[in-house]
Amino acid sequence: MVFKELEIQGFKSFPDKVKITFDAGVTGVVGPNGSGKSNLSDAVRWVLGETSSRQLRAAGKMEDVIFGGTRRRSAMGFASVRLTLDNTGHTLDVDADEVTIGRKYYRSGDSEYTINGQVCRLKDVYELLLDTGIGRDGYSVIGQGRIAEIVAAKSSERREIFEEACGIAKYRYRKTEAERRLAAAGENLERLRDILGELESRVGPLEKESAKAQKFLELSEQRKTLEVTLWTDSVHRARDTVRQQVRDYETAQADYERFDGEAKAAEQEAEEIRMQAQQLTIAVERLNGDIRSITEQISGSESRIAVLENDILRNEESAASLRQEIAAGEQDSTEAAAALSKARQELTALLAASGRPADALEPKFTCKLCQDTGSVQGRTCTCVHKLMQGLRREEIEALSSLSISSFDTMELRYYPNTMDAQNGVNVRAYMGRLLDGLKQYAEDFSPTENESLMLIGNAGLGKTHAALAIAGLVLEQGHDVIYVSSPDFFGKIEASRFDPSGDADTLLRTASTADLLILDDLGTEFVTPYFITVFYSLLNNRLGAGLPTIITTNITDGALLEKRYTEKISSRLSAFIPFRFLGEDIRPQKAAE
Repeated sequence: MVFKELEIQGFKSFPDKVKITFDAGVTGVVGPNGSGKSNLSDAVRWVLGETSSRQLRAAGKMEDVIFGGTRRRSAMGFASVRLTLDNTGHTLDVDADEVTIGRKYYRSGDSEYTINGQVCRLKDVYELLLDTGIGRDGYSVIGQGRIAEIVAAKSSERREIFEEACGIAKYRYRKTEAERRLAAAGENLERLRDILGELESRVGPLEKESAKAQKFLELSEQRKTLEVTLWTDSVHRARDTVRQQVRDYETAQADYERFDGEAKAAEQEAEEIRMQAQQLTIAVERLNGDIRSITEQISGSESRIAVLENDILRNEESAASLRQEIAAGEQDSTEAAAALSKARQELTALLAASGRPADALEPKFTCKLCQDTGSVQGRTCTCVHKLMQGLRREEIEALSSLSISSFDTMELRYYPNTMDAQNGVNVRAYMGRLLDGLKQYAEDFSPTENESLMLIGNAGLGKTHAALAIAGLVLEQGHDVIYVSSPDFFGKIEASRFDPSGDADTLLRTASTADLLILDDLGTEFVTPYFITVFYSLLNNRLGAGLPTIITTNITDGALLEKRYTEKISSRLSAFIPFRFLGEDIRPQKAAE
């Protein structure tokens, strides 16, 4: 039996897992003082069952065998050692060619031993290694100062070492265990004798009580028989009573159903009579009302006839007067028409004399479609849309010093020509493909077909620049684009929340209906319950209408988005196609140039 492998982790000066393989022959461990050579032998003694921290050169507690940490390395929470032994000769009482003994100790004080992976007791390890010379009291492991300790030991202590070497210790251990068990059995036998003597003194009284109990059981059995007979008789009587009650119930039920049918028929007949009476009463009241109305009409007809006769006379007089006025008006209209015709002839002659066209004084309209009213059949005219687009383009250009007409100003040389460790791509090549995709998105823009985008990345990577470039290309195509900064937009809505002019509703409605909405710097606004409500309404309205939205944000963590804006908003943002910007802040490079 020889050592094959020693595995150490967290023990003294070995924080990391270390495996040492013992080849055939002699294995030497060399190194300077303090390098941990002695800790290897301590680890072997510890895993073989050593329970004295003093023998392991510890400070006084078994916890001291756990790696205590350094300035650069934190302390470990446990110490673990596994020792593999060659058992091809079956020296150990285990049916295996290899035996692995393990020990693990935690700072909480919990400890466990294992043999070939099975949890066991320290006693099991001790008994397994008896007479092998490698146990906790074995002679095969000799630590520092152990030889001097053996020389200075008493003869009885040296005898134990020789017995261990001769293979006698196992039998002495078994003899001690047998003597201990024999003493315990003797103590148990003496205790049983005391119990037997106590029980023998109680035999007489127990026999009398047994006779009484037997008599009680006989009487109880008779009582049970009588109770069963009585109960059976009661059941029979109760069954007969129930049968009679069932018959009575069935008879009463038949009578009830007959009487109930008769009562319902009577109620129905009474209801019909009541309905007839009500109808007759209503008819009588209606006839009385008609009579009163006719009487009133008859009584007032004579006075109304007289009034009408007077009205007829006055109307005839008025009609004569109107006929005279109409005749005078027709004469005036003829004269006015003649004057207007003469004035038009004079105006035409004057325009011709001055060399001007005949329609020179006719009104001129900038938009012939709406005649400068801004509305055609109740809908906003296209001229108003064009004017709004121009104004919004001016607003977007004023918001940025960058050109928004193309992506030409976004130079790839500002992005590093290196690999991104997290995504495994070349940053410059990746950003070139990303910007080409955004440009294609803007060039092929359609309010009903384009998807919503989310431009994600750290600050200073060109997200706002790209959003403005998209806005410029989409505006050039004649689409309605709104570009707003998230804190400014929602701040205005919050400020006009209680404004009776309704600016908040106008802002929200305008942003909800634009062909393209660009919301810049999401995450820099002040989050309030009202903001959550407005933001959700804006997203919901645009998603419901199928209108695309572009959002730029420095928040790269989806979990943080959900925590900041609630699950119902983050679920809608998850429908946006992400465009992740990579690299480092390019603003210092541009400023240096």
